[in-house]
Amino acid sequence: MANSFYIVPIFTAALLWLYILSMMAPQIPKKNLNSEFTMKIPNNYQDVKKLADLFEAYYENHYLYVITVFVSTYLVKQAFIIPGSAIMNIVGGALFGLYIGWPLCCCLTALGSTTCFLLSDIFLKPIMESYFPNKIAYLRTEVEKNRNNLVFYLLSIRVFPITPNFLVNLLSPFVGIPLKTFFFTSLFGLMPYNFVCVQAGSLLSSLSSLDNIFGFDMVLKLSTMAVVLILPSLFNYSYQRV
Repeated sequence: MANSFYIVPIFTAALLWLYILSMMAPQIPKKNLNSEFTMKIPNNYQDVKKLADLFEAYYENHYLYVITVFVSTYLVKQAFIIPGSAIMNIVGGALFGLYIGWPLCCCLTALGSTTCFLLSDIFLKPIMESYFPNKIAYLRTEVEKNRNNLVFYLLSIRVFPITPNFLVNLLSPFVGIPLKTFFFTSLFGLMPYNFVCVQAGSLLSSLSSLDNIFGFDMVLKLSTMAVVLILPSLFNYSYQRV
């Protein structure tokens, strides 16, 4: 249990790094901003739009700083299961566009999730076993049941998250999932979700609210990508069952 307390200074150091980055923010001409907006966690469409405008204004003059802030914030959010994946993906789409923002966000999702996996494995085992014994037992049973088709199973629970993704990240070290398999299924399994959010960010000016992100058209794209993604594994699974 003593090892669990080390997660506190690690989390504090991560937050301190983000704070230092915020203090290092360069000045930009106010004429480059559409409106006054202070850096904060957005909780509605207007805040997301203003945050994207702010980052875009910085990006025009200080692109290296913006990339550092974006990557650092995304990784900290993923590693310490802080809510806001959709918002970060939207901002990534607004900043970098679909063709750069999508692969970037997919890589950051996989790296951040893998960091969460490692932190949980090293520091949080007693806490996870104490607070989530039933979830661990269930996931371990499912993993063993699908051991011969583990990639297909992990892709399916990422694409269709019956178990929340943050729990998958936290509990995977204790149910026999190899680190390499975890990384690549996180990378590919969350591609459809990331695609929808990043595309929404690239078209941010055409959205009237965050609810538009998961309209019928977007859900159809998400479902199509999900089917295409898991279809090869499904065929392989069916072939091995014959």
